[in-house]
Amino acid sequence: FFWFCEELLERYRRDMRVGQISGFNYGYKNKDLNYDYFFSKYPMIWGWATWKNRWENYSLVLENFEEIKNNKQFELIFSKKESDKRLKIFTQVKAGLIDTWDYQWSFTLYKNSQFTIIPRKNFILNLGFDNDSTHTAGKNPYEKLKLESLVSIIKHPNYIIQFKDLYKQLNNSKNIIKRIFNRVLNQ
Repeated sequence: FFWFCEELLERYRRDMRVGQISGFNYGYKNKDLNYDYFFSKYPMIWGWATWKNRWENYSLVLENFEEIKNNKQFELIFSKKESDKRLKIFTQVKAGLIDTWDYQWSFTLYKNSQFTIIPRKNFILNLGFDNDSTHTAGKNPYEKLKLESLVSIIKHPNYIIQFKDLYKQLNNSKNIIKRIFNRVLNQ
């Protein structure tokens, strides 16, 4: 994971379209993917790296949230339904109803139109997912995921375009990320 991040941090350090490099792939597989990673508008926050100049945009209090909400800016990057769900969560975060740091980071990436690099293989296991954890509880929905290794030479894409096929899987009602997201919304 670390050498993967090291190489990509150097490769994309001047490209402000990329805001984060993730080591987590929750099980998404695409046999037609010819590269070792792809670009997504969805941040994966279990094991990640970023640059100082991207992190400097982070705002724990969701700076500019009301303006973005009132101008319906999220509808430019999400469907109306998904935009409404995300705005509901960000409203709860802004009101202090959700104790977290990662929704603010996601908001920062969305606000700055930045992609997350997601590896084709999974490099991260979340071992802190239990009833004693700060932000997670219960059974780890990803406990069956395995750590995978990458060949020593990373195969890079020739362009930066968000990988749409991932969104179909994320929006599948059986997907665990969507279930977790909905559980938070319905609290």
